Amino acid sequence: MSKYSTLPDLDTQPDVYETPDSSETSGVGLHGHAREGSAFSDYSDDEEKEGLVRTSVSVSAASGKFESARPGIGNVDFSGRVGRRRREGYRRKGLPEQEEYEMLGAMRTTEKETPVQRLRRLMFEVEELGREIENVHPEGTLEQESQSTSGIGKKRERKGKTISHAQLLDQVSILQSDLAGMGRAFVDNSEPKDLDGKTAPGTPAKQMAEGKALLTQLKAFRNLSLSEEVADSTAAAVPIPTTTPEGADGSYVTYELFYTPESAKLTQLAKLTDVESRLASLERLIGTHFLQGLDGANESVTSLLQENGSLIGALQKLDNHLSLLTQPRQLDIVSRRVKTLAGEMERVVDLRKKQQLESSLTLSTENLLRSSVSALQDVEMHKAQTETERKINYLYETMEKLDPVARVIPHLVSRLRGLQSLHSEAAVFADSLKMLVQEQSRVGEGFKGIEDAVGRLEESVKANEIAVGKNVEALHGRIEALAGRVDKLMSSKS
Repeated sequence: MSKYSTLPDLDTQPDVYETPDSSETSGVGLHGHAREGSAFSDYSDDEEKEGLVRTSVSVSAASGKFESARPGIGNVDFSGRVGRRRREGYRRKGLPEQEEYEMLGAMRTTEKETPVQRLRRLMFEVEELGREIENVHPEGTLEQESQSTSGIGKKRERKGKTISHAQLLDQVSILQSDLAGMGRAFVDNSEPKDLDGKTAPGTPAKQMAEGKALLTQLKAFRNLSLSEEVADSTAAAVPIPTTTPEGADGSYVTYELFYTPESAKLTQLAKLTDVESRLASLERLIGTHFLQGLDGANESVTSLLQENGSLIGALQKLDNHLSLLTQPRQLDIVSRRVKTLAGEMERVVDLRKKQQLESSLTLSTENLLRSSVSALQDVEMHKAQTETERKINYLYETMEKLDPVARVIPHLVSRLRGLQSLHSEAAVFADSLKMLVQEQSRVGEGFKGIEDAVGRLEESVKANEIAVGKNVEALHGRIEALAGRVDKLMSSKS
């Protein structure tokens, strides 16, 4: 008896397992697996759907895809001999490459071509015919095959005339124009329409049709000279009813230009080039040439330009001086400072008078000392006054010199400030160009390294090929020697 049997809430009843009743039709099939629909199946229907891959292969689709494949057993080696020759098996013949067009295969005669497939096949065949005719020598002539017509009770043959190379090219271009017109009509009928019943512009199909029409016009214009030279022979040939596309009559060629982001970049680059040329001319006008011309004209202007190093710096300094004299706030500050200096000077004069009255009874030595002190003070005050007067006189002279060009200076300053961003962009462009040059040199070095590595790899592959060939030859010789020894042993036993 377990020690846990006395604990509460424990199920002490025996375990009972229930199984579904088996049907008469259910049973175990081959290899012990349950039949489909059996109650003893280990997996449910859902698990079978998720775990099993039930893919079917269409026999008709497979035969249609590989119907043109033919086994080539001419170069197959079934001897099992060890050698350097590569063993080849069944080889499948290559199918014709297809890019834009879609054509039925050579043996798929049961399926019917759609109008689009037939049009694309005809366009491809006409282009191929044009290439073959262009590869033929122009001076040679091609003889038309004899045409036979059958009647009731008799047969009549007619010999065709010779057709020149230029006439064939002209006929091929006419066929291409007709097929292009049919393609445009088919595209126009298949394109979506708007509310007015017109073709919606800007669709890929419309752009493709316009591109093909332009190529057709260019080809017709190229063949115009050839058609004019052989006009007489072409008139004698049998006329073919054609539909001349608009603009392909040979008199003119219509081009359509599309505005792209690259053209916008080119326009912006042209504008920047124009601005740079104007900036260069402006620098020639007011740059070093202007400074050299002012060496003997005015020393103050020359010194001002040389102190600041550039015309912009000199203009900024003059702008600061002008702001001090033209702004009322700055003038108030200067007037207040002058008033304080005047009050201090008046107080000094009063103190001086008091000191003179008080020192009238003192000794002459003290008077001399006081007079010397007052003289020193007067000298200092005179120096301060002379310095202020000198600055004011300098500013007055500068104002008189700048009065004639005062109206031009603000516009010139704003213009130069506007060109400052262009200079910064030019510096950034120069830095990026240097980086591109460095990157190009680095890529070139990488290419050289890759070429060296490829050369070494080719040498190693050649050496390995030689070594493997020698080993294979040695192994083949040993196998032949072993076969001879086995034959000798077999003959000796017999």
